[in-house]
Amino acid sequence: MDVLPPYTSHEAIGGTSHTVAHDKGGLEVQFFSHAVAPTSPPIFHNESIISGTLHLEVHESLLSSIHGVTVTLRGFEREMRGAFGQATTMSKTAEIGQTTFLSVNQELYTHDSGKLAAGTHSWPFALVFPKTFRSVSKKALDEEFELPPTFSAPGYPTYLLYELRCEVSKSTLAGDEIMSVPILYVPRREAARPSKARMLAYETGSPAPSPLHDSEGWQTATATTKVQVFNAREVDISVSFSLARPLEYARGTFIPFYMNLTCDDAQALDLLSTPQAFSIVLDRRLHASEPSGRRAVDERGNGQDTVSEGKYWRAEPNYEGHNTRAFEGEIAVGVQLMQNFTYPKLSLHVSR
Repeated sequence: MDVLPPYTSHEAIGGTSHTVAHDKGGLEVQFFSHAVAPTSPPIFHNESIISGTLHLEVHESLLSSIHGVTVTLRGFEREMRGAFGQATTMSKTAEIGQTTFLSVNQELYTHDSGKLAAGTHSWPFALVFPKTFRSVSKKALDEEFELPPTFSAPGYPTYLLYELRCEVSKSTLAGDEIMSVPILYVPRREAARPSKARMLAYETGSPAPSPLHDSEGWQTATATTKVQVFNAREVDISVSFSLARPLEYARGTFIPFYMNLTCDDAQALDLLSTPQAFSIVLDRRLHASEPSGRRAVDERGNGQDTVSEGKYWRAEPNYEGHNTRAFEGEIAVGVQLMQNFTYPKLSLHVSR
């Protein structure tokens, strides 16, 4: 697991430039994001600054006049009606409402500052993603939450979306011009530092020490369960499972683990030591509320969705006793795996 330097958000100046124009022409916005290419969806991280310029072409008109120009960073919840817990398509769902949970705006022009002359006008702007927002949900009114990531998943009625909204308000004789640009918000977190022994192993390129030699570098849990052997008898198995600390892992890396099995029945212990005798999986659990407000849990896989399966092998013999078998392994963390988050109507939790 690579140790990443502390992450500091910054304005995406010099990053990837995006240019979006209104379908009817006359309104255009240019801004920067952390996306890998101009054709990729604009992406932002913790406390990123959306900086750019809005361009407006003004024409002389007796029927309308411009009263204001505003840019807004908007986060909103979209509720869809459909079969909860099942894959949905546009033909099977319908939007039943939106709730804005984040609105950060900047007024670029007001009528009080004088009439806009015909021609092209440009205004720079900068909008900052806040760390938190206050809930507008009745069940958690004004409760503070961390800003959630962009979220959409097949079969779930709640979407969490973000957009850059450019609005030109006009007199009553002409409709307002509104251009909404979808953007992605993907928060980043800085993991705590590993133990000194694990850090030394990374620096020297040597194997990381086991829980037996580095208790600070591992989070260990124990449990006892019963296992039926050959459908003939039940035996007690003690399981000790250890995950590498800190319990925060970068996407695209691996989660190291150790596991010890202890049993007084030698035959059962040998049986459990065979390849594929057990599985180590990484599960994702999503809790959501239906549009009716009733709390619901995804029923697929008893509320869990396996996102990765670990690989393991026998550890060094000196880690084992006469009634103990030791294993070590790793679980792959997918590059697209979303981190845990909590929202008033939605929470996502990943666990082994």
